Amino acid sequence: MDRKVHDTLLKWKSSSGRALVLEGPRQTGKTFIMKEFSKSYHYSVYIDLEENEELKTVFEQTNDASEIYEKLSYNGIRFDTSSGDPLLRQT
Repeated sequence: MDRKVHDTLLKWKSSSGRALVLEGPRQTGKTFIMKEFSKSYHYSVYIDLEENEELKTVFEQTNDASEIYEKLSYNGIRFDTSSGDPLLRQT
């Protein structure tokens, strides 16, 4: 993983309360980066927002992680947080 991207993600991880939304052009390594970074979490959820327009609006409305967690749960996404904090990933 690119060191600059990795350092940026570690900085994000240390500051809680905000959701991480990774955007960029197709085929630039976003999924690879997030899959590698998610290894530092006990549990992660992968959400492809290009495949689900309804969930996409959740991320457009707020960047507060607690609010996103609540809205995703309401929309049927289930989280098992017994082994640690979840990481939400999307493309």
